[in-house]
Amino acid sequence: MAGKFLALTPALYAAGAGQVELRTVRYHALD
Repeated sequence: MAGKFLALTPALYAAGAGQVELRTVRYHALD
């Protein structure tokens, strides 16, 4: 179980970072 969780963590982090980047791009586009 722990191994699967550790394997998922980077994927979740990458997905979260991608969403933040998309939001930042949208804010810049609105400006």
